[in-house]
Amino acid sequence: FDFDDLVGQIRSTRYRNGLVVDYTSRLHYTADWIYSNTSNGTVEDITKKLGGQKIHFQTGFMSSNPDKYKSLAANPGYVPIIKQQEIAINNRDYYYIPKEKLNKVIAGIQTCDIIALTTSIKGLDYSHVGFAYKNDDGEIQFMHASSARKKVVLDTYLSNYIKAKSKDTGITVLRVL
Repeated sequence: FDFDDLVGQIRSTRYRNGLVVDYTSRLHYTADWIYSNTSNGTVEDITKKLGGQKIHFQTGFMSSNPDKYKSLAANPGYVPIIKQQEIAINNRDYYYIPKEKLNKVIAGIQTCDIIALTTSIKGLDYSHVGFAYKNDDGEIQFMHASSARKKVVLDTYLSNYIKAKSKDTGITVLRVL
């Protein structure tokens, strides 16, 4: 594994069909990232197996707020493309575990599982992503890039982390294949 392999992996997981064409080829929404990377066999969404329930997102934040994105503001022709991507996301089934039910499924989460936090913020799907770490006591901790602390941190328990976030509604769990 060398640097070019790493760049290729990033490209294949972050961009539609692994191609960097323009701003719209990036997988901006986590739900779109999940769909693409489960489709290409990079990850498995194990949320349903853990007892998760269906969720339908109503994404639209980017197309409704193009002024908040430098590339959309500079290229208004990208907005309808982003809107079509949002519609595609909104027409798919996804799964999540509501935060009230997290303690019932926590034992099925493993170290290195990807944890995506669903949100109630209008127009968005997920608010944050990190990794699970099962400590020696069997408790799941949440490793993530903290904007508040400006570094990668291993927070206390995942269940405590999500309960403290009023806008976070639950989690989706992905396992790298």
